[in-house]
Amino acid sequence: MSQENDDKEPEHMAQLAWLDRLRPPPGWRTDRAVLSTYSAHLSVVAASLLALEGQDADDDASAPGTRVGLGRALSRLRGRVHVIVQAGRVTAGASKPSPIVALLDRFLIECPWDESAGSGGHSWHAKFALVRQVREDATHHQDESRWVFLMGSRNLTKDVSWDLGLHLCADATDQEMPAAHERKPVAGIAVLLERLVAQPFLKGAFTAWEAHQPELKSRRWSIPTGLDVKKLAMGPFGEPGAAFPRIPKDARRVIAVAPFIDAVTAAKIAKSGTDKCERILVSTTAQLANFSEKDWKKLEGLSCRVLPETRYGNEPDGEEEELIGLDQVGLHAKFLLASQGREHALWLGSPNLTQRAWGRNAECYAQVDLERRQSGKEVLVGIDAFLSMTSPYELPAGDAVLEDAELSSIEDCRTKVVQALGDACQLEEKDRTFLEASALVDMTWPEGLLVSWAPLSAKDMQPLVLTRRRFEWPGGQALHIRSNLLRFTLTLGDKSTSWVQCVKWNPPLGADRDVEAFRNYMGPTQSLTWLADVLQSKRVSEGGGPWADEQDEKTSDKRRARSRSSKTDIPTIEQMLRYWLSGNGSAEEIEHILAVWQRPRQVAPVGKDDNTNKEDVAHLQALSRAWEVIKKAPQVTVR
Repeated sequence: MSQENDDKEPEHMAQLAWLDRLRPPPGWRTDRAVLSTYSAHLSVVAASLLALEGQDADDDASAPGTRVGLGRALSRLRGRVHVIVQAGRVTAGASKPSPIVALLDRFLIECPWDESAGSGGHSWHAKFALVRQVREDATHHQDESRWVFLMGSRNLTKDVSWDLGLHLCADATDQEMPAAHERKPVAGIAVLLERLVAQPFLKGAFTAWEAHQPELKSRRWSIPTGLDVKKLAMGPFGEPGAAFPRIPKDARRVIAVAPFIDAVTAAKIAKSGTDKCERILVSTTAQLANFSEKDWKKLEGLSCRVLPETRYGNEPDGEEEELIGLDQVGLHAKFLLASQGREHALWLGSPNLTQRAWGRNAECYAQVDLERRQSGKEVLVGIDAFLSMTSPYELPAGDAVLEDAELSSIEDCRTKVVQALGDACQLEEKDRTFLEASALVDMTWPEGLLVSWAPLSAKDMQPLVLTRRRFEWPGGQALHIRSNLLRFTLTLGDKSTSWVQCVKWNPPLGADRDVEAFRNYMGPTQSLTWLADVLQSKRVSEGGGPWADEQDEKTSDKRRARSRSSKTDIPTIEQMLRYWLSGNGSAEEIEHILAVWQRPRQVAPVGKDDNTNKEDVAHLQALSRAWEVIKKAPQVTVR
């Protein structure tokens, strides 16, 4: 259980930092990973990539990662890491993001499912990470790998709410297993991967994972003593008939926690266990206020409690509206605990206590049996400590607070726009760039609805006229800022919402876009720093300052040049030769860096009056010519 804020944690409330668990330990690197989320903030996605590549300074949790570090992560992890997110549930925040964020379109995969309640909608709502790690020195340890599985209820956003998560690791050797742990199979993790591979909208993205499925099936996972992972499942993927957890009839205590709950599911909890069963429901004030007087009659015997300081909205169907761009504070944990004597069954993961969660959404959850010893006891004590922070819910005087009709209406409109943009595309004609969205004109829109759009790195936005099929972006888009990701804002009355959505280019963006983006983000000076780090086998890159810092294009290379400590940071031909002959390094990363500077720039160079910049460009080009000769030499693997 975790709350990432400055408040002092109660005893037994251990931190489970997401980024810490993604970061590979010394001697290991990320081979591939899949991160699943309902919603995502682009800066958090970038931070996750930095952690996966070990580029966020593991000795300083506050270190955000550098420009060179993010460049390395984007280069090394492309094609190896995928982030699955519900379409229309990505945000870039209120301010204009760094141009390099455009390259995140290589990592994001949007689930195109229709979320609208009127269509019996369902969402991609699973929150987990599956990571395969290999030795950094693959020459000596070709067959060694370790796996990490993370599952919780929070998204890849700036959420700082209460959460309950599960962290499992399958280490390469028994010697690496922590004390007071046991190795046990968890078959559901391999099944989870099989379900991902089978998803139509993920076709092609997970082909490389298929070779690892036998390995994953055979792994035994390190489980703390006192815990037993009885079940781990992913579903129902819009399929009917998903089973709500079977609470034992002889349960004497039931604790249900979720920020979103409907009356039907709450009634199941109210009827659970024995006649003398203690039934506790923890949710938000906003959710409980939506229960009608008729609903409350079905909930007799249910003790309802709330956490203070919750800041969540709700969708018409009872599922979560992430209030995109808002740092969440309050409750986001979702779990169900049933106790009968010394036996305790805990269900945790992404599902809210709603019919939609257990009947239509893609969710990921686990059943963990707890014993009153060691880690099992610690979890139970932690849950009791969490309950002590709650207070009884007081029924409001008069009628229940009804759902905000205006919020419901704008959410319906946003969902329709997201669906209409599913078949849209971006294109260039005669040096002019356009957005084509033919499906917009085929829908009925409420009066007064306003929609605007912009490229990801643009400051201003343009109106999206819902009666037209094509929209031009004034001034076009330079190649280095093009992205499949576009920003949208929708306004209806005094309500508004913003999001980022994938709208692919036709023809698709090629490697030349990536090259130009790297050139303009890194510049020649930081490219040299990056190359020096690779040749010296330096794990964490420190060049360029914080990755998200905005820099004036006219002076950015000068600032980058001053950030380099000395000329000793400049890589040499001798270092390149030694690196190649050792046979232990990656030629792929070197060629990626040098390829950026092998041909003339397609955009005007930044810092063109900077002599240091010109020197660095010349040095990179000289190294590129030398590399073409060096890589023809036979390698001698050092063992």
